[in-house]
Amino acid sequence: MNCGMCEKCLRTKLVLLCANRLGLTKVFKKNDLTVGLVLKGFTVTDVSTQFCCELIRGLRKSGYKNLARAVMVKRWKYYSERIVNIRGTFAWIDKNILRGMVKHWSHTVNNLTKQPSS
Repeated sequence: MNCGMCEKCLRTKLVLLCANRLGLTKVFKKNDLTVGLVLKGFTVTDVSTQFCCELIRGLRKSGYKNLARAVMVKRWKYYSERIVNIRGTFAWIDKNILRGMVKHWSHTVNNLTKQPSS
């Protein structure tokens, strides 16, 4: 039985969710997957950045847009830690190129993580 909470388990659960197979597996203690859990336990590394692109695409395609946004937030956080003066640069990019989409998504994710799960 896998823990379902560590980085490896979260990656596996996200992939299974993209394939609509998470509910069919019995290898995790819990098959639940929330935005808060992804934001807390999912980690992006140098190796997994390309995987994140495909994962985001798969989550969106499967209708899990909030989880896709959570993975995007983690990916942005990974990149932001590697750029000097990221806040100013990122704010400029968001305002001038992305038309405020990042700020909007960030507020959405923050609001989702504050809501109690049912």
